[in-house]
Amino acid sequence: MSERFGEQINPQKQFYTEYYKKETDDSPDDTRWSLACSFYDVLRRGALPNFKCLDIAAGTQKFELEFIRQFGDRKIATENGNQSIRDCLQFTTFDLAEIPKSTLYLERLKNGSGEPSNAVSQSHHLQADANEMPFKDNTFGIAVSNLALDFIGYEAIREMKRVLKEGGRAIINLHHKDMLMPSREELDKEIRQIKIDLSQTSQVDVESVIDARQERLKLLEFWEALDRNDKLFKNRNQILDIFGDFGFQIDELNFKYDASDPAEAKNWWWELVLTKLESRSA
Repeated sequence: MSERFGEQINPQKQFYTEYYKKETDDSPDDTRWSLACSFYDVLRRGALPNFKCLDIAAGTQKFELEFIRQFGDRKIATENGNQSIRDCLQFTTFDLAEIPKSTLYLERLKNGSGEPSNAVSQSHHLQADANEMPFKDNTFGIAVSNLALDFIGYEAIREMKRVLKEGGRAIINLHHKDMLMPSREELDKEIRQIKIDLSQTSQVDVESVIDARQERLKLLEFWEALDRNDKLFKNRNQILDIFGDFGFQIDELNFKYDASDPAEAKNWWWELVLTKLESRSA
């Protein structure tokens, strides 16, 4: 399968580089917590090729911080006996955005800021493109990604498979299409209105109000590009078909939602647990 989504990567890089200058959160809390619980469940069951973990489009490493905070002292079986998760996991995180080290949670712990009790033995972050991951084949025993892989495209799925070892696992959260965006009609209407408002601004307008409108416009145009290029998965069957075609065994595919408000579409997502199948010899 050679299909790739049509949107270029650079606009995403620019968008998120600017975003992380102002924000450290990039996903709902419930999605990170759900991913953390599933990640721990995979770890405690064992049978991983190794404990090298790759986080694809990791942002500021907030998932890693919250995972270690909750599960870091739990013991799991390793070839060296039972060890705490914080001592045996080796985190490699990367993101397309250029994120200052000072805002990366695990990097801050290395430098003595943050909460020392949440430090991990080994972690490394780099700026990279998920469509061309700078790692050797069959490197990682496990991969995670929270509400990012479907923004990037099919080539990132192929790359994730390449860098995972045979028998390696992946836990992936994907947007439900209704989670992210208003209807196309509502989206177009709001974009038009903000452009009109910005064209009519005067020196009387408060600068912060103008900035807020401009930031909202950037976000809406980003959503519009996602919709135009059909980036988000439409339904359960499409997810099963695509990841299956790339050579993954689908162990779990669960529809998730914020239990405090299950009727609210913006709180819906898909959680996927995968295993990289062994290569078939010719």
